Amino acid sequence: MDQLDLVRIGDEKVYSLMGWAFPTEDETPLGEFIKQVVLIGPNASTYLYDAETMQRNDVTNYFASLNRDLDNSGFKTYISVLSLEAGIYQLGIQYTNGNSEKYFCITNKYIRKTPNTLKLMTVDTIEETITPEKIYIGKPTIIADPMLIEYEMYSGVDQVIPYNLGSEGIYALDGWAFLYNKYQPLEYYTKQIVLLSSESTAYFFDAETTIRKDVTEYYKGLLRDLDHSGFRSYISISSLPVGKYRIGIQYKEPGANKYYYLTDRYIKRTTNSLELQKNN
Repeated sequence: MDQLDLVRIGDEKVYSLMGWAFPTEDETPLGEFIKQVVLIGPNASTYLYDAETMQRNDVTNYFASLNRDLDNSGFKTYISVLSLEAGIYQLGIQYTNGNSEKYFCITNKYIRKTPNTLKLMTVDTIEETITPEKIYIGKPTIIADPMLIEYEMYSGVDQVIPYNLGSEGIYALDGWAFLYNKYQPLEYYTKQIVLLSSESTAYFFDAETTIRKDVTEYYKGLLRDLDHSGFRSYISISSLPVGKYRIGIQYKEPGANKYYYLTDRYIKRTTNSLELQKNN
């Protein structure tokens, strides 16, 4: 992240944020990626801003030993002061290729939003101590060979990202889901993420509801309010043995009824990280 400048677009004052990035293991031409800047803020709120490609010949020259054309590694996005509440936001970068494979990187840069301005900062230059939102990371419920009966859901698992504001080894898993042919308000359900190991041991993590107006818009033909279809669950690396886990979603009614759906996405737990994967 190189610079954050105040500019004017029409009658509105906004900030342009510029930087560069390239995936190390995907040699898709950099101009073909969908690029987004991610701001992770108070209460783990996440804001995505579409970015345009910029020419960065200097990046190609700096990494000349890689023998790669990195001229299109640059990006620029525009951020309105009005789109953010006051607070400190950690910056991330997300690239998506033509196969819908996402590459996400959390940076060591932050944006501070005051009532009227945005300021680009590093953790060392933040004048006041960053006090992260205190989140409860409970131990998962672990059940061997659980009796899980599948029920049809529409769903998506969007990302698994480090929750790096003071919570070492904690990842946030974000997604959305709603039940097919069940019409109770979505805030009515208790939500859980289920990570199923290759030995059929299930790890249940509580999830909180998040607002996903984009899901309502995408499925507007269903004439349903799906704003509360989102979820976020916090997962500590230490709660999982090294291995690969298939991701499931469970919604529970206030009574005894439970609805479970097994997705096609996986979490790989390595020694030091969690990675979101598709089943290859």
